[in-house]
Amino acid sequence: MSEIKRGAGFCMRSGCRGYAHLRLIEPYHAGFVCGQCGELGHVEPEFGASVGTSLTFSEVRVFYGYDARERSYPSVAVATDSSVLGRTGAYTLFTPVVHSAERAQKLAEKLLARLNHRDGARPPARGRQRSELVAEGWQVLA
Repeated sequence: MSEIKRGAGFCMRSGCRGYAHLRLIEPYHAGFVCGQCGELGHVEPEFGASVGTSLTFSEVRVFYGYDARERSYPSVAVATDSSVLGRTGAYTLFTPVVHSAERAQKLAEKLLARLNHRDGARPPARGRQRSELVAEGWQVLA
């Protein structure tokens, strides 16, 4: 699972005007206090996880449109890459921050490209020597 960087908080008190109204929490922290009633609320983190052991991904699913009343994600956007052959993995992201289908689809496509390093993103450095990264042109901080 990846590091949690943001999420959404909401009031759980049904009589409150802020009940089930999502508020962005960035950077992520575990506590949320409702601005309307002052009660401690719930925080839904944005998080992702991969399935499989491969570092190449053929599919990314983004669950979005978080329903705070039901505590569920009713919608999913899927991006696939049929050009990836052999053993591949899948990645799933749960985000209470995204609400539109268009934005979720763009996020899924960008995430798939980033995971497969097709957007110029730096490949994972784990298990690689500093000299290898420098030889590829990366700046490595000490």
